[in-house]
Amino acid sequence: MGSAPIVELEGVNGQRFTLSGPGAGDEGVTLKTDIQGLYDAPVKPLYTSHANEKGSTYRGKRELQRDIKFGVGVLGANGAWEDLDSDWRLAFDYGRTARLWVEHNNSRRYIDIALSREPEVTDPFKGHANGYTYITMHCVAADPYWYDKVDTFPWVSTIDTTGGSTANGTIVVPFANPTPAPIWAQWVVQAATNARWTIPDYSFGDDRYRRAAADANRRIVMPKLLAAEHLYIDTDEAAKHEQVRSNIDTQIYLRMNGTQFLYPIKAGQKRTEFNVSVTGAPAGVGIQLRLIRPYSRPWGLRL
Repeated sequence: MGSAPIVELEGVNGQRFTLSGPGAGDEGVTLKTDIQGLYDAPVKPLYTSHANEKGSTYRGKRELQRDIKFGVGVLGANGAWEDLDSDWRLAFDYGRTARLWVEHNNSRRYIDIALSREPEVTDPFKGHANGYTYITMHCVAADPYWYDKVDTFPWVSTIDTTGGSTANGTIVVPFANPTPAPIWAQWVVQAATNARWTIPDYSFGDDRYRRAAADANRRIVMPKLLAAEHLYIDTDEAAKHEQVRSNIDTQIYLRMNGTQFLYPIKAGQKRTEFNVSVTGAPAGVGIQLRLIRPYSRPWGLRL
């Protein structure tokens, strides 16, 4: 007989509730059984057909928002119910996201959720008398995926390259992508005036641009950095902001001259060496690779 997973809610105001597992109910709120929308992420396959086609042809898929429903019980003795009930409601908002954590065995993942409609309370006026209410929460996860911790892999140059030499380094990632779907690398580049970084954008066999072989070792030479200009690079093709941003809003993407990062890290990609280099920088300047792994479920699905 296994143990129940630990389920925690981290509210928009930072308050935490343990809903299931060890410590459940310590804050007066426990998870009930009416849970919907928290397992596999919703997907809509896209098919088209022409006039004389037998059946249809698969064209892709749309990854939809999650519509989530779950029930909780709020129990408070000695007149504490009203405060507990209020604390639970204040942990949620529309637009601002709370974070739902699920931990089981060696897995700990989270999903960000916001209210999609008002909570439904069964017999709210009996709460004071009974010290208990059952609340049905209706939430939405605009990003339908669960995430575990961000893995970071730094490299720091040990030599001075301000005279025009180049420092080369290798970031070794033991298991680049243990998920069943492609993921997108993120890079954080440390400021150094006039430093020029070269950052990998390997194709990993992806032939979306008909250049899988030609781009197997693709690397992008970045523009020279301005004074105090740190960079944040999110290679995700679906990112809701510029692919390359700076901490001082220098619109560095305009200095990229149209060059973009193109490729995700394929599903199941094992040990990988990411080769980076820098020139025009003092010793001690570094770069960090950040890998965020999305999962369709709160546990499992690791390759």
